[in-house]
Amino acid sequence: MNRKLPIILLIAYIIWFCLLAIGPYDAVAQNPADLTGYKLIWSDEFNGSTIDPNHWRIDTGNGPNHDGFGSWSLEYYTARTDNVFISNGALAIRAVKEEYAGSHFTSGEVTTKGKFAFKYGRIEARIKLPKGYGLWPGFCMYGDDQFDHASSDNGISWPACGEIDVMEMRGGDSGDSNRTIMGTVHFGHDMPTWKYESKSVKLPGNANFCDDYHIFGVVWDAEKIVFQLDGKDYYTNYTTSKIKDSFRKAFYFYYNIKIGGQFFNPHPPTADQITATPQTMMIDWVRVYQKE
Repeated sequence: MNRKLPIILLIAYIIWFCLLAIGPYDAVAQNPADLTGYKLIWSDEFNGSTIDPNHWRIDTGNGPNHDGFGSWSLEYYTARTDNVFISNGALAIRAVKEEYAGSHFTSGEVTTKGKFAFKYGRIEARIKLPKGYGLWPGFCMYGDDQFDHASSDNGISWPACGEIDVMEMRGGDSGDSNRTIMGTVHFGHDMPTWKYESKSVKLPGNANFCDDYHIFGVVWDAEKIVFQLDGKDYYTNYTTSKIKDSFRKAFYFYYNIKIGGQFFNPHPPTADQITATPQTMMIDWVRVYQKE
């Protein structure tokens, strides 16, 4: 008998036991080099039973012109637990087809506006997306000096405030729609100079973003914004030009599900064409890091 065999088996057993102790795969935990030189400055793991009011504001309404806050989307945001709640250690945002305050749908939006903003760093969130035609889930950031409809604070208008869309998905009913997301920057000093630059990335095979959680993030500094999916770069947008100076100040972020609207131009869906709801976006955690 080979005397080395029992030792090899013992080593294999120890490795197997350690893997069990580590638990399921986590892209950030499996790539510690990605966080070298960074420190965690803000996070929410959503381990409580309710949303932390020190971290989040729940927005309500459909905009002062009933136009989806300028996006011409069809939902009405509410603060009800039907639309925004904590479930099994995750923040849930749910879109529902129902008549409410003159809209055909309700949904949710949470934001750190007035609670937390930061300039430069790495921001990541682990999210499971909804699926369906007409759904527009987003994980986005605005300049903190933006005019705030909720409080009527003084501020500058869009697009001068700047916008970083860490992740948006144009939900569809076939093809690659529900396995493709986009990273985008919006900028300009006013509407006549408004521009956007964007790139999409698609999951391999036949996987959809509703099948499992994925990590969406950006790494942002004074010269560029690097968009990532599951810890891998897929798009770098350079921000050194004068027209992009809005990206050199503090930003806040928000999560929502819009329904229909201009994101689906030139043929935005009608209420009757929207995929049956409810549909839910689940946010397992969000973390912000800055250079040490």
